[in-house]
Amino acid sequence: MLASIVGGDVLSKIVFIKADLCKLDFMKENYFDIMNLYFTVYTIESVTPEETLQVLRRMHRVLKPGGMLVITKNYPTFKPIDRAQELLIEFSRIEDKIIKTLGVTARDVVYEPNQLANILIHVGFKGITHIKISNGEIDPTLMNWVSYLARKSQEIPDNKIKEKVLRDIEDKLN
Repeated sequence: MLASIVGGDVLSKIVFIKADLCKLDFMKENYFDIMNLYFTVYTIESVTPEETLQVLRRMHRVLKPGGMLVITKNYPTFKPIDRAQELLIEFSRIEDKIIKTLGVTARDVVYEPNQLANILIHVGFKGITHIKISNGEIDPTLMNWVSYLARKSQEIPDNKIKEKVLRDIEDKLN
């Protein structure tokens, strides 16, 4: 599929750009064939409150007509079907404790597939499809998130709460 979008020698055409999603003005219109938000779309609100629509509009502007926006996410908002999804929910609860203790008000936003599709249509994307690619296997990035939670919990000033959160994290991993 990728070769049919960008043609021929795919690897020679791949360009990775690390940029602030709120500051894509330096990019010319219709630049990318494919853009990928890998475990990113749900964090836009926590990083840039009230900016999700603007970020997606900017992405739409720099994506070529007929290009593809790939959004990968796995936060379940339904009854977990297996242990992997249970762990995601349990670590989300630990993150909630950390955020509440630190007084952070910005929050990730979890979208059901139809909610996200409606937002994308509103922004101007077309041909939106939702594909379930797994049945809840633990994503390899889970340990990155767990490491982030452990580092973030170090900011908790109350040692009793900090120790409890760290124990919760350790218990979930065992």
